[in-house]
Amino acid sequence: MTLRAPGSQKRRPRPVAPDDRALESVAAPAEDQDRAFRESWRDHLLARAWDALAQAQPTYYAVLRFRTAHPELPSEELAERLGRHLSKTFTAAAARQTLHRARERFADLLLTEVAHTIEPPTPDEIEEELRDQDLLVYCEPALKRYRQGS
Repeated sequence: MTLRAPGSQKRRPRPVAPDDRALESVAAPAEDQDRAFRESWRDHLLARAWDALAQAQPTYYAVLRFRTAHPELPSEELAERLGRHLSKTFTAAAARQTLHRARERFADLLLTEVAHTIEPPTPDEIEEELRDQDLLVYCEPALKRYRQGS
């Protein structure tokens, strides 16, 4: 027997109407949870590829990060600002070429990160995972090179 203070009553839960907005915060629909997981997994793969690029090619990392932060810059201004940022001299052509190589290397590293998550990492399985993560568009040339090397 539970003793209660005089005048207090135990509160009983009240039913919630099926259309009550409070229910939205209780459990997300399965597709929302799936989408959230895919976004989280995609972010994880991208972060690992960025880390790998920073370790393998610090200049490529800096150039690609700079371009990501300033996508609107024309090549001439990109070269000038990159030069100041990296204490190097870049022509517009050199900046474009370095950016191209950085993107290529990043795609290779991203593909490698995806391949590490698949057992065994077949080209078709890698392609499927890249497609599922909306990363295939960035990695198609890398996947082609991977297929030729397999």
